Amino acid sequence: MDLAIREFRESIVRFINATELSIEVKRLVVKEIYQEIKDASDKEVKQLVLERSSAEKQDIITEEEKDNNAESVSKNTLEELPKH
Repeated sequence: MDLAIREFRESIVRFINATELSIEVKRLVVKEIYQEIKDASDKEVKQLVLERSSAEKQDIITEEEKDNNAESVSKNTLEELPKH
């Protein structure tokens, strides 16, 4: 993976260096691209957090339902026992 990242980085640097634009223009373009990638990454992380939070809430609800069902079953079982 490290090799793929290094090759990716080097290909971007070579491409940028090969253009005839001024260094300031290159910097501004790279800065814009960085911001777009950062925004997309932040959005993806927020979505993952929401999904994880939703899944955890569902797990809690499921556990509460199991507890309620277990209480209901034990109450019904006690009510069905013959009284002496």
